[in-house]
Amino acid sequence: MKNKLFLFATMFLFLLTLVSSANTVTLDLPANDVRVSGATYILSASLDTNTFNITNATFYYQTSGSSTWTLIGSTLNDSVTQFNLTWDTTSFTDDANFTINATLSNETKVTTTDTSTNIGINNTSPTASFGSDTFANASRFSVDNQFIISITTDSNGIDNCTVYSTTTTKSITASANSCSATYTPNDFSFANDQNYNITVEVFDGNGDVINSSTRWLTVTGGSSGSGVSYVNTFTESQVEPTPITTTPETPKISFGEKIKNFWNNLFKGKPKSPTENPKTPFEEKVKNFFSNLFGK
Repeated sequence: MKNKLFLFATMFLFLLTLVSSANTVTLDLPANDVRVSGATYILSASLDTNTFNITNATFYYQTSGSSTWTLIGSTLNDSVTQFNLTWDTTSFTDDANFTINATLSNETKVTTTDTSTNIGINNTSPTASFGSDTFANASRFSVDNQFIISITTDSNGIDNCTVYSTTTTKSITASANSCSATYTPNDFSFANDQNYNITVEVFDGNGDVINSSTRWLTVTGGSSGSGVSYVNTFTESQVEPTPITTTPETPKISFGEKIKNFWNNLFKGKPKSPTENPKTPFEEKVKNFFSNLFGK
């Protein structure tokens, strides 16, 4: 009798050890501290082994500040140890602290579970605004003067920023909801007496991207300053020439033409000049004749 009890106890401990050591589930997607988005996000859980023929996985979510678990959905195993479920996240508002749970079970209700925390749902493209410490638009810098480029974004955070200029690009590692770096014109190979545009491209964890507005600066050989007026630099072919206006010369009247006009005006009353008044008195006509005869 004692032998039977010993054998039963041994088998019970073996089964208990088997149950506790086997069928460990891992919530693969999402892992901790991951942002998810879209209508077809794949929730994925896996088993290290499937000793007890576990065939069903149920996924739940819990919003930040709540103690209630809400059903996402259930699915059968895609393979012996793999369980996948498509989740539409587009109906959720962006939240930086979701918790996801996967509970796996078989027909006899043997269950195993795993949880991922701090899951962010982000279905909104990032924003990108220049920070207050970014160089002012239309600033002037010498080649070794330092200036700051900083970007602030929405509460969902960004992963990285890329600075684009006329000559090169620079990557800035993001920290939470911003990215910032200090440069000199030399870092971009900017030349003296030239104007350069700066734009920043912002990426979030979902691959969404947005561009900031554009700011420009001028590199000079002198000291730096800010708030100057922008002056474009043109090549000779780009400058439109200023039109030249000339006043036509008054045609010169020969001596003989002056005598002819005088007699016509004096005796026929028909002026040859369109500006001469035909009712000019005789004395005035004589005066005009001698003025025209000896004048220039």
